[in-house]
Amino acid sequence: MPSAKTYNPLEAGVLLAIVGAPGFGKSTFVRSSLPYGKLFVVATLPREIVTYAGTDTEYELVDETEGWAPALGKYDATAYVRLMKILYALRTRKDIRTVALDPMSRAVLFAANVTMAGHGVNDWSQIEEKARYTFWQSVKAKTLELCDALEGLRASGKNVMATFHLDVREQEGMGQPQEKIEGGLKKLHWDQGFTPDVIGSVRDTIAGRFDFFSFAERDISADGSATYWLRVAPSQRAWAKSAIPIFDGKQRVPLEFKSLHDAMTSYLSKRTTP
Repeated sequence: MPSAKTYNPLEAGVLLAIVGAPGFGKSTFVRSSLPYGKLFVVATLPREIVTYAGTDTEYELVDETEGWAPALGKYDATAYVRLMKILYALRTRKDIRTVALDPMSRAVLFAANVTMAGHGVNDWSQIEEKARYTFWQSVKAKTLELCDALEGLRASGKNVMATFHLDVREQEGMGQPQEKIEGGLKKLHWDQGFTPDVIGSVRDTIAGRFDFFSFAERDISADGSATYWLRVAPSQRAWAKSAIPIFDGKQRVPLEFKSLHDAMTSYLSKRTTP
């Protein structure tokens, strides 16, 4: 009879998304993965590079070049394709343990730019109404293709992190609706909830593409010091998703990769497969 074998997904890689406002510790969380192997950051905003200075981190900046300058009538959107080439190339890097896309919110805008370039506009509302459905379908398809590339990195044995900026929107079913009179008409308004800052309807389903989808939270004490948390269970305003129940009913854990690693290790130590 074969002996029991412990399976550890962390050896195969996990796919994690973290959503948060600026200054809530998203990039700090990414850096906290360094003790578990070499980190490669694909930055989509120049300022993100500064947050990794002084660490043993490889990085590459992907941003729209001078070809994308709508004010000058230039609509040459190249960042999306360059980003995809980098992500696919990283699959063969055996020395890289963790890949971070920081922030992925910006990468989705690159996908939108590709489609808007074909219309010669910098704002989807400027697209002819009859062509808007095709535009949104194109943005959704490219966003999901980006998720596929991240899943491919995870399958190649890497931990993969994607950060998203935070958006606040009314969400139907969130809290009690309130009736308000606007323009002489009654309209229902729902409470506001937290969502990833991603354009299009894909923002409502993108969580399903990740093993862990969480929100960064911050508590400020009376003396002005801050404590940072990773939400691991849904709250009234933010939902969180975990592929497997590794957090033993906790609502949130310290915002560091060690929290995820330790919770996963503890969970897997109790489970064996033949």
